[in-house]
Amino acid sequence: TFVKVIRDSKEQDIDTKLLVPGDIVLLKLGEKIPADMRIIEAKDFTVKEMNLTGESRPVKKNAKVMSEAAIAKTVEKNDDVGTDDKEKK
Repeated sequence: TFVKVIRDSKEQDIDTKLLVPGDIVLLKLGEKIPADMRIIEAKDFTVKEMNLTGESRPVKKNAKVMSEAAIAKTVEKNDDVGTDDKEKK
């Protein structure tokens, strides 16, 4: 699967397996979100999260700025996914 990105100041199509931090992904209506990412600009943007959260209705998303503390908390929470208490020692 390919996605349109801006990388090295150039717009290009790349395989989603080759996405790296710093790529700016350009999405169009109906396209699947290929990775965990931060929204930097959006207009009337909703996402179907049924497979992730069980939410049956599309969820509105925005480009709200997160504080450094909120980012750190999110990263910490995501780092714990899939580990149990024994592995954290």
